[in-house]
Amino acid sequence: METALTRPEVDADRVGLSGSSQGGALTITTAALLPDVIKCGAAGAPYLCGFMDSAKLTHSYPYEEMNEYLRVHPDHEQQMAETVGYYDGVNFAPNIRASMFVYIGLEDDVCPPETGFAVYDAMKCEKELHTYERCGHDAGLHWVLPKVDDFLAGHLKPGAAGGGE
Repeated sequence: METALTRPEVDADRVGLSGSSQGGALTITTAALLPDVIKCGAAGAPYLCGFMDSAKLTHSYPYEEMNEYLRVHPDHEQQMAETVGYYDGVNFAPNIRASMFVYIGLEDDVCPPETGFAVYDAMKCEKELHTYERCGHDAGLHWVLPKVDDFLAGHLKPGAAGGGE
């Protein structure tokens, strides 16, 4: 972000983020870490949220790696929980001040919807939640992309609240 903001073609008053899965996680953490820069964000199927719950709710990789490790080292569970807590999106979410748009597939076996709800609930900012039945890790991308585009455009157009002049 620091490099992008130095570019003459970037309007530093109109910076938004959008991503799904790991991109959703990066949207959440970046919005939390740069609250004076990020005006809005759209996070789909956010990964790296609710680590310990995710490992219990799914047996899909990469969370299954945590389960495999704990089967061999069950006495390390508390240490694991403390470690992943440093970069868990749920812990970053309360620091977000930008408007956020979160979308979740209710049959996601990679990033369980329960953890998407947890990160959404932890957000104290203006926010919208969109859920899609019968959708997995794609999080309803076919239906949600026009809504994401409208959300970002509405928050980032010149003269929008928080969107520059």
